[in-house]
Amino acid sequence: MGTYLGTDKHFDAIKLQNGKFTILRPSGAVDAFANGINDQGVIVGAYFTGGIDSHGFVLQNGKIHTLDFPNEVGFGGTTLNDISNTGEIVGFVWTGPDTRAAFIFSNGVFKTFNVPNARLTEALGINAFNTIVGHAIVVDPKTGNETDVAYTAKCK
Repeated sequence: MGTYLGTDKHFDAIKLQNGKFTILRPSGAVDAFANGINDQGVIVGAYFTGGIDSHGFVLQNGKIHTLDFPNEVGFGGTTLNDISNTGEIVGFVWTGPDTRAAFIFSNGVFKTFNVPNARLTEALGINAFNTIVGHAIVVDPKTGNETDVAYTAKCK
């Protein structure tokens, strides 16, 4: 799975299976990005329909469906970045014009989390032990200076 820039100057999510590439383009998508895959071949990613908001997508059993954070505020949308072998999906959602929260989607429920003092937290991957990795932009409450940090988190 991956992404390539087509001759139409738009990005397409792709998967390679048995030596054959297949384009993954959710309905209405202008650009699509495949970001993660688990051992069962379930692919997660994000797509854009021409606006600034992204939408999450899941490809499972040959069918693509949209998975968006409920009541997303319209500042940038939902991005799905990875999926574990037990089906937990991680990603991030825009919570304001310059803020993001990481999330885990498990058993049909989204749960957000943030690194302390971060204005932006993104979950980028999840492994077989349900350890989440990501990055955050942390704001020093005294100086206002920002630092980009990596983090790990464990699912409970």
